[in-house]
This record gives sequence, C-alpha cells and structure tokens, in this order.
Amino acid sequence: MRPPIICEPAATAVTKPVTGNLPQWTPRELIAFEEDIAAEFNDSKIKAPVHLYYGNEREIIDVFKDVHAEDWVLCSWRSHYQCLLKGVPVDEV
Repeated sequence: MRPPIICEPAATAVTKPVTGNLPQWTPRELIAFEEDIAAEFNDSKIKAPVHLYYGNEREIIDVFKDVHAEDWVLCSWRSHYQCLLKGVPVDEV
C-alpha cells in the first residue's frame, strides 16, 4: 500500500533533494514558512486555530533524516513541518 499523496521533490519550494528523494529544508526556511502563516492568521486570512512549531526545527529535521519517500508519516498536531519535510508542496500545506 502506498501513501495517498506522493510528491516529487521538484513540486516543493525547496529544490535540494536529499537521500530518499525528500526535499531538504533548513531551520531558517521552516521558520520563514511559519512567519508567513502567522502573518496570514493575524490578517484574518486563516479562520482556524494555528499552532506554530517555532523552536523545534532542528529536531524535526533530524527525525526526517531517516524518513524516505515511500514511508508513511503520521502526526496528530502541528503537522505542517512534517508535511513540508515529506515533500508536500507549500501551496497544499
């Protein structure tokens, strides 16, 4: 069984693939993504609660060093970093 969404690295905002064909994000790039989300929330463009991840970027990047394109990733809260690191395009997150 395959995951329901498989994204090619070229479809993401980050263009440097790493082992497993997943995009490589830096802590700064993840923080910039969250800053954009926070700005949209503060401008009332996002109507749902937003739980940001700030301060845990290095840890989640380290976890994803062992994740491959064919792996499933399950999470229950603050899943946007996991989505980005797994290769889901920014526009879909």
